[in-house]
Order: sequence, then structure tokens, then C-alpha cells
Amino acid sequence: MAQYTRHLRELGGWAEQRGLHVVRDIEPKDVAEYLGSPVATRRADGRRRDPVTVNSRRTSLRMFFAYLESIDSVERSPARVLRMARTRQPEPRAMPPSDVERLLGVLSDGPGKAAQRDHALVAFILATGARLSSALGLRVEDLELAGGTATLRDVKGGGAHTVFLRSDVVALLCELVGDRENGPVFEARDGGQLSTRQLQRRFEEWLVRAGVSGRYSPHSLRHRFALGLSIWADRRRAGGPGRAWAPGDYEHVGLRQGLG
Repeated sequence: MAQYTRHLRELGGWAEQRGLHVVRDIEPKDVAEYLGSPVATRRADGRRRDPVTVNSRRTSLRMFFAYLESIDSVERSPARVLRMARTRQPEPRAMPPSDVERLLGVLSDGPGKAAQRDHALVAFILATGARLSSALGLRVEDLELAGGTATLRDVKGGGAHTVFLRSDVVALLCELVGDRENGPVFEARDGGQLSTRQLQRRFEEWLVRAGVSGRYSPHSLRHRFALGLSIWADRRRAGGPGRAWAPGDYEHVGLRQGLG
């Protein structure tokens, strides 16, 4: 809200200097001129604002004038023709294999049921690339450990998705689930589903214990899986269609053994 208010105040000051004292007098060409002016494109120190910041200003103007149009303060929004500036997609932040190994080492040595659960959860995401919400939503009924599979119900876009599990992940899940026949696989202390916030807090605590200094989130584990898969695919293409899985392919994922 503070950013939104600041953007409108800057627009108001700029408009006043150009004799645009009534909001109805602002036309699309005025909005375009404002967005191209130093007020909108330059920081206080004179350096150019990055495209993300410029886009946030565009969004503020579009929201403001759309609201004025909805209450008939303007006939049509002069910001209706605005288009977002192209921005570079940020690179996925994957946890390096060395940090993954340190994290897994601390988790495996951690005492208590909670540490056992966290270890199995981290290993599961690293081995499957599952989204955090999908992993936390996994239920005992969705596991087929004898066949080495798990069915994720809470997947992006809806539906269900079956993933194959490595033998070490199967072993961790078997130990975690025990003789339970239903309920969340990664349950909280009260037996309910572990929340995203709870896991994120515990993940940060485990990073500190492992001596991992980088700023990582559970999503970094998913990126680790994706990066490892990408590296394997590149190696497979380089080696030709018949190239088989090699032990070195899994070092990039942070865990060994094959996916299937």
C-alpha cells in the first residue's frame, strides 16, 4: 500500500507541473509521457530503475485508473494501453551438492520423530522434485512402497501424479510410516498435516545446524532435482540415445541411485 500511494503521489506532482489539475484531463499520452520521464525511470541518485520496479509503477497506475473508471470518475482508463516491460526470469536457486550432503548428514543424525520426518521429507523432495505443498499433502494411503511409488494429489493444475521412489527414500518412508494405514505421511505433532510455515521454519533451523550459510528455502531442493535432471539429460544427449544411467549423474542431485 505504501508503494502504491507513493506512485500516485509522484504522478500527481508530475501532472500538477504540467497543468493537469483534474484527473479527467489525464490522457493515455500523458501516462506514457510520465512513465518515460525521469520521475518514473530514474532513482534519486540518478541511476536507472530496473524493469521490475518500472512494472510495479505501471501496475499501480492501471489499478488506480481502473478504479476511477469503475466509479465513473473517468470515462475510460488512460492506463488501459499500458504493457509490462520485459524482465529477465530469475535463475532458479538450487542448493549445491556439498550443502545438500551436509544437510542430509545433520538430518540423519538428528534425534526424535520430528528429525526422522524432516529427513524423509527432504529426501523425498530431492528425489522426486515434488512441490512443497504436494509433498506435505501426501497421505499414507497414497504410498505403494512395495512397488516404490507415491501418488501426489495436490499437484499444480489439478489431478494426480505418480512418482517413482528410490530404494533409500522407500526405506526412510517405511521407517517413518511404520504401521500407520492412513493420515498425512509427514504429520505434525498433533497428528495433522505439517504446515508450510512450520516446515520452512524447521528447514531454516536445520540449515543453521548443518553450517549451510546460503539463503535457501525448501523450494531450493526442487531446483536441485531439476538441475540434476537437466545435467543428466545433457550428458545423455552428448552420449547418444543409447547412453545408460551412470553413477555420476546422481551426484548433481545430491543423492545416488537411479530414478527408475
